[in-house]
Amino acid sequence: MELSSHVHILLQTSEMQWTYNVVGTLPEYIAPQSQASKTEPGVIERSETRNYVLDNLRLKTTAVSSPLKGAPILQRKNRSAAP
Repeated sequence: MELSSHVHILLQTSEMQWTYNVVGTLPEYIAPQSQASKTEPGVIERSETRNYVLDNLRLKTTAVSSPLKGAPILQRKNRSAAP
């Protein structure tokens, strides 16, 4: 279905005035299709989840991009020794 449009444009300055009559048609809208709709129905793709908090707890020293390069992150005390 094509829709026809008629528009009148008026450009006016302190010295001149221009009038334009624009006639055109609007293109037919086609909705984009997502990647999920292209897969087979009933197939669920799962990505491996990553626990970033646990990964960060395992770090021993700071990264190269840190201002304190190679510094220990945490000084953990031995909890088994009671005062």
